[in-house]
Amino acid sequence: MAPHPARLVPWVIAGDPTGIRRAEFTRGRPGGRRRRGPPCHAERVAEEQRRWRVRPEQVVLKAGAAVVIALAALRGDAGFALLGGIAALVLTALAVRDILVPVRLAADREGITVVSGIAGTQRILWPEIERIRLYKSRRLGIPSRLLEIDTGDSLCLLSTHDLGASPEEVERELREIRRRVAGPPAGGAAPERPGTD
Repeated sequence: MAPHPARLVPWVIAGDPTGIRRAEFTRGRPGGRRRRGPPCHAERVAEEQRRWRVRPEQVVLKAGAAVVIALAALRGDAGFALLGGIAALVLTALAVRDILVPVRLAADREGITVVSGIAGTQRILWPEIERIRLYKSRRLGIPSRLLEIDTGDSLCLLSTHDLGASPEEVERELREIRRRVAGPPAGGAAPERPGTD
């Protein structure tokens, strides 16, 4: 009896980001061994996509603080009620923004997408990015680090709160993704840019 022709069959593998990989399986081969083929395009895209977002607990914290301040403002005098009401509105607006635009930064094969304005996004291709580096500053004696993405025409600064991770870690990942898909940037790695007190 002639062996069946080679055909592709999917099977589930734990830890696979897409849930399914493909392998080439030929009936009639001794031992019924499977020969794994190259990963499909969806897998490669999944591996090269990365997103950084606001942590959900930060949203809950802002919303809870807004409620507490609003309730306290209702029981205070007119001056405190005004200040408390403004603070509650600001916190509510920030919480709503975090809900509408939770992903502050996303990177893939073609470039990055960053938050812009109140609830908009901006698409930036890798060739348009001049520098990716850390911006160091010190406010009231407290050191602060921000991720800086410079295109020459625009500058994007993202904090630990925006990214849900340390800016140092995100910078390293962005450089690695850029190196894989676009090659090393001209001039090598940019140094950290110090801020002002």
